[in-house]
Amino acid sequence: MRFRGQLDDPNVLVLDVRGDDEYQKGAIPGARNIYTS
Repeated sequence: MRFRGQLDDPNVLVLDVRGDDEYQKGAIPGARNIYTS
């Protein structure tokens, strides 16, 4: 699974089912992408 960490609160992880392509396209602006396997 891949999780997205909020930039304003790195302790909060939100499950995001979208793929890497959308991250790379900037589908989630203002957010830091944290990948965990």
